[in-house]
Amino acid sequence: MGQFLGEVTSDLRWGRATTREAMEKWLHCYHAKGQRSADIFQGAGADMRAFVDALANVHRDTWPLEVFQLGDLFELWLGFQHAFGRQDGTLKAVDNLLEDALEFARFWVERSLFATDQGPHLVHLLTLSAHAGKNRQTGASLHTHFLYGNHDNYRKHGGGMAITVPEGHEHAGMKIAAFHVPSFVARAGLWVEHGHQPDPNNHDEDPSFGHQLTQAAFFAPSIRSKEGAAGWATSMTDENHLFRLSSIHHALKTCLLGHIDSSEPCRGIYVMGHSHEPMLKRVELWPSPPRKGQ
Repeated sequence: MGQFLGEVTSDLRWGRATTREAMEKWLHCYHAKGQRSADIFQGAGADMRAFVDALANVHRDTWPLEVFQLGDLFELWLGFQHAFGRQDGTLKAVDNLLEDALEFARFWVERSLFATDQGPHLVHLLTLSAHAGKNRQTGASLHTHFLYGNHDNYRKHGGGMAITVPEGHEHAGMKIAAFHVPSFVARAGLWVEHGHQPDPNNHDEDPSFGHQLTQAAFFAPSIRSKEGAAGWATSMTDENHLFRLSSIHHALKTCLLGHIDSSEPCRGIYVMGHSHEPMLKRVELWPSPPRKGQ
């Protein structure tokens, strides 16, 4: 095992893309037959399937639904090493070939969907709008939105690339738009996003530092135990850049300040998925009337 690890890590050098052969070899050892060594979700897929079926039933029999999944549906940082790098102030994919990065992203996505125990349940979710049926009263279809996050933001470069469910699988022949996704959805009164934009290590424009830490933690898991302390140490350097306050300010700017400063609509509900800090907070824009005697 030590010899194999040496062979793989010698190929997974910083700043260079790995090869398909190396990944096939790594997966062959990591996915040990008869063990759950690489299946971190174990039996959770059945619970997700039950939830997906419940959504379809509610949509068909009770009320038309619209479903939002808030990003990081796939873990596409693992294996990319330096997935982002700076060159003349612009972001470039490793080896200067976005096509290579997308090919590797598709490699991981197809592996996740069609070569794992829990993959069929994920396919059941991703094809929900196609197999859910229409609402009996209104005839409305169930619409799904699968946003990208900082761990799978290569999906935004896919240009509408679709994946067809292969023969022999449930929902065979259906199209999965795994590479045609937005980073946010804006509606009247509502803003939905993955929610990592205020995080300097993870926001879409340059998540390189957060990416490097993720890769380092993959080879040395003990690094993860230092994340909390490191986060607090970073946040204490400047009170104006506390991650929690930055996230609240981002939500406030997105939903309200743009409305005050321009013709942007006011969006009273901001929904996010990603946070390294406790973020659930109700912000009262208008104070309650003062109590008697105050």
